Amino acid sequence: MDDSNPYAPPLADDSSERTDRSAGQPWQVGNGCLYIRDGAVLPEIDVFGGSDDLPLTPAAGSFSMLQSGGIRVGRILVFALLGGAAMVLGIIGGVHAGIDPAPLMVIVMVMLLGGLLGNRLVRKSKGRTGGPARLRWSMTVADANANAAITRRLQWLSAMPWIGVSLLWGGSFWTDLEGFRAFGLLCVFGYSFLVRHLSKHRKILQCRGESDGWFELRGFAPEALMRLAEIQHEQAEKPAELGRRMRRVRSIYLYRFPLRGLAGKQWWNPSVMLVLGFMKLSRSPALVREVFDPDEAVDLKPSRWDPHLRERWHELQSEPVLKGWFLIEARELDSVAGDQRNQWFALSDPERKHSLVVSLHRQVSGVNVFEADESTLITWRKTGNVVWTTRSPAVGKFPSNIEVHRVRGDLSKQVAHHLSRVGEGDALSMENPEVAKARDRELKEALHQCWMRAKLCSDYEEREWIDWPR
Repeated sequence: MDDSNPYAPPLADDSSERTDRSAGQPWQVGNGCLYIRDGAVLPEIDVFGGSDDLPLTPAAGSFSMLQSGGIRVGRILVFALLGGAAMVLGIIGGVHAGIDPAPLMVIVMVMLLGGLLGNRLVRKSKGRTGGPARLRWSMTVADANANAAITRRLQWLSAMPWIGVSLLWGGSFWTDLEGFRAFGLLCVFGYSFLVRHLSKHRKILQCRGESDGWFELRGFAPEALMRLAEIQHEQAEKPAELGRRMRRVRSIYLYRFPLRGLAGKQWWNPSVMLVLGFMKLSRSPALVREVFDPDEAVDLKPSRWDPHLRERWHELQSEPVLKGWFLIEARELDSVAGDQRNQWFALSDPERKHSLVVSLHRQVSGVNVFEADESTLITWRKTGNVVWTTRSPAVGKFPSNIEVHRVRGDLSKQVAHHLSRVGEGDALSMENPEVAKARDRELKEALHQCWMRAKLCSDYEEREWIDWPR
């Protein structure tokens, strides 16, 4: 390693040539893999295909030798401790019933030692490297959705260990259920087999080595590595000048939000609810997200429209209730962590009294994918109140002058309900662009102040950020 260059990779095979061509780069291609340092940001190309055709969706993740973070280790410990406790009770009951406790004692020891050893190794890995390396990359929406589908199957399967532990416990405590112990073991070990089988079909990046703060990642398509190598060579010959600017950032304290809302569609999953419950009680840093000021959003170019958002746009063109409505803006904003992209477009009626905001939020954190779309109708009354009609449950707090209503069903029902709540002469026109901007700023500031009073977020602070190429 070249001590004069903090970004120089460990010397191996052709790495000396690689170092000369990429001085100052936090990522480098070599030996059929990618070496990264913490905080690396890759160019906007599909890492699993090599194409830079837009649109792509951003993703971010942390990598260590064990490919594990605090949340995953937390799940291991939850299963280990709860499963162990349940089976200890089963052993006690089994001894009183005259059942040989040896098999269950072995399982208890394996679960407890496995969970504790995994936690120990991750802590040791963090202590040696200063923590997992964070990376931002891009992938296609199709690959993200494919990973999400597999993740959903794995979430459904996560009930199997609970069923298995319950049957093991019941079969040990009550002799009438002794025959179910074999099925319980099948659930526990069958879960491990199914998880391994399904995980093979996910497109993921894996850490296969680490030395002097450089992490070796594999899983990239050969075409992607070739394209990255070309970019690396171009930047070595002519380093890109990255601009910097001050941006407004605030922190959202998700641990103050209801557990049901955080779990979303996984509210039925006991493991998810339990892990999130521990994270809320401990105020885990994983439940604190930094977000940019919405005013930091940039214009959404036609080539960058997400396929799902574009599909939603085409659907609205044939909606009879929106006849005559026109596009007034299309914007996008990435998250501070780089794992989430928010895109939205706004329509207005011909008289500029009502607006419809259709948004798409997708977060890709490693193999975990969360996607949500929303449609919200907003109308200002002449009295200063705001009529806000949404399709999803309202999240957080709203000022007293915002009348929030949730309407289930299709868009026509939502629009009809919204218009019925606003009288013909009660709506304020936004034909004047200056008035529209002032009202928009007023609404955002009122929401921000309301969240601050409820301690759901911090105040904004300005920081200097790098303008990564788009």
